[in-house]
Amino acid sequence: MNDFIIYLLESGISLCLLFAAYWFLLRRDKFFASNRFYLLSAIVLSFTLPWMNFSGPVRHLFPFLFSTDEPVKFTPTGELAAATWGLPDFLIAAYCAGVLFFLMRFLFQGVRLVLLARNAGMQRQNGIDLVIADEVHSPFSFFTFVFLSPRHLSDRNWDRIVAHELIHVKQRHSADLLFVELAVILQWINPVIWLYRRALKETHEFLADEEVIANGFSRAGYQMLIYEQLVGGGLFEFANNFNDSQIKRRLEMMTKAKSRGLGKLKALAGLPLIFLLAVAFGVAGDPGLLPAGDMALLADAGMQQSPGVEKKKQEIEKKAAISAEELLKMRSEIDAKLANQSLSEKDRTMLLDKKKKVEMELTKQKELKRKVVADGYMPPPPSPKVEDLLKMRSDIDAKLANESLSDKDRAMLLDKKKKIETELKKQKEKEKQISENGDPAPPPPKVKVKEKLPPPDSSR
Repeated sequence: MNDFIIYLLESGISLCLLFAAYWFLLRRDKFFASNRFYLLSAIVLSFTLPWMNFSGPVRHLFPFLFSTDEPVKFTPTGELAAATWGLPDFLIAAYCAGVLFFLMRFLFQGVRLVLLARNAGMQRQNGIDLVIADEVHSPFSFFTFVFLSPRHLSDRNWDRIVAHELIHVKQRHSADLLFVELAVILQWINPVIWLYRRALKETHEFLADEEVIANGFSRAGYQMLIYEQLVGGGLFEFANNFNDSQIKRRLEMMTKAKSRGLGKLKALAGLPLIFLLAVAFGVAGDPGLLPAGDMALLADAGMQQSPGVEKKKQEIEKKAAISAEELLKMRSEIDAKLANQSLSEKDRTMLLDKKKKVEMELTKQKELKRKVVADGYMPPPPSPKVEDLLKMRSDIDAKLANESLSDKDRAMLLDKKKKIETELKKQKEKEKQISENGDPAPPPPKVKVKEKLPPPDSSR
């Protein structure tokens, strides 16, 4: 599956889980500023967590979640299949078409807003730009611009309307809405992102309502104003409309008692979710390693492994290598057990079989030691077989066909493949030389340097 599809899925999962925490724990509390921060942070984290590589820390903390011996599928020919359009490509094309549609819609609304302000003209009052236009049915604000209808100028609630919109301007709610609109464009396929936008706009209205009442306006008069502003609608979805929130919810929050201070700790419920997401993305983002057999062949071919793999390989070889002293100790322990007359025939047979294997290993080590002492050199390790190298190349090609590989892992695999190709070339040249010249001559034996004899006695 394509990298980008995986990214969309992971970011979508993050959005869903973090919004679920908001819906069940935070949305009924009157910590509006904290809820605003949570919603914005949840969107940022959902888009950034999938990009981050947690495989290293997660592998260190939870090694049991990883396996290096998973079977690797490979093509018999070792060649990559020709590029064709598949389901992931069609999905990405459909996604890009949606992004283009919502982006054009966003730009169209922005141009419409600019044209409305230019055609209607602006009036600068108390640090804000008032735009009075007949097209405006319900008051709304966008950054420092407050859009009103001419009928609002003679409204008895003029001061409350302007005070409400000034709160949106001062608290920079338009920046939040621009940000969430960009998130909607990127995640338009995820229904939850639309809930984020609705929740954030609702939180903005709660903040403005709370601040207006705190400034000394009558609660009853302000509630009546909200009822009166039901007619009309928002021209621009990324602007703060005066009545662009559920009326029932706004009135409920105005009359609800202030939430207790400890309720803010509910926002910390998102931390375990973030940790679980980091673990899940770390496991999913780990490219895996070549099977143990392939690692051994690569080592025989003189190819460098990554430091972590090389270290693990050395530990395995260290554990597997048994010194002569350990073999002698094992043989002594087996002899002591065999001396026990109460042993069953089955146990005795098993011990004798183990002793036979220990004796064989001791014989091998003695023979190797004798050869080293006699010849003065260690025999070179055997070259990997051509069949094994071809299989390794096929396995690497299969891994390279996975489009979800990161650039780092792809570069590592290409480097391994290059070394395998080099080794295969050497093998072919060697076979060609044998076919042309016959069997190659064996290497000349090492001549032992005899000790110099003393010179003959000239006095004789």
